[in-house]
Amino acid sequence: MAGFKAAAGVALVGVKMEKASAGECVKVVVRCRPLFGKEIGEGRKKIVACDLKTGEIKIQNPKLPEDPAKQFTFDQVYDERNTQMEIFEGTALPIVRAAIEGYNGTIFCYGQTGTGKTHSMEGK
Repeated sequence: MAGFKAAAGVALVGVKMEKASAGECVKVVVRCRPLFGKEIGEGRKKIVACDLKTGEIKIQNPKLPEDPAKQFTFDQVYDERNTQMEIFEGTALPIVRAAIEGYNGTIFCYGQTGTGKTHSMEGK
């Protein structure tokens, strides 16, 4: 999809292992970032819409705006309005608490270059 004037900053930001008594499960969390200043300066448009209540994101192809947006559902969705603390408390804190109690847990970020993985893990 080289050459489009759009930006889709979506990074998968969490995988969670529950306590053994609850069984093992994977939780997929998505954080949608705002456009960077450079992207705004280049005239790019936001093509990702997040529904925090339903855990859905919709991605619109800027080359085919008449086509329906692609829709994806996740366990949890965050957008550019969410703070680092909200994301930490909703995603990482339960894993940290479980690890302190002796349970295993893993968090990793996955996504294309420039989608916000480092920012999601380290903040600024």
